[in-house]
Amino acid sequence: MSPVEHTSEDFLTLGEVAQYLRLEEDHRDGISAVRYLIRSRQLRAAKVGKTWRIRKSWVDEFIAAASVEPVRIGSRSPEAR
Repeated sequence: MSPVEHTSEDFLTLGEVAQYLRLEEDHRDGISAVRYLIRSRQLRAAKVGKTWRIRKSWVDEFIAAASVEPVRIGSRSPEAR
């Protein structure tokens, strides 16, 4: 099995993840929110030295897992018919 090649663009910093997720306007608050997601194991991350690195694909997985199906207001469920 050959090694997988990665570029530095594959990995995001905490600040880049906060921007990608469009979290808090204040940069520090957005980074704190990303740290919380990592600590609570909702978002995968790798610690490299003293810094966190997050693959963009991991952020996309987090978004997909957090997504919910839309509900039509006022529509009747099949059981109610």
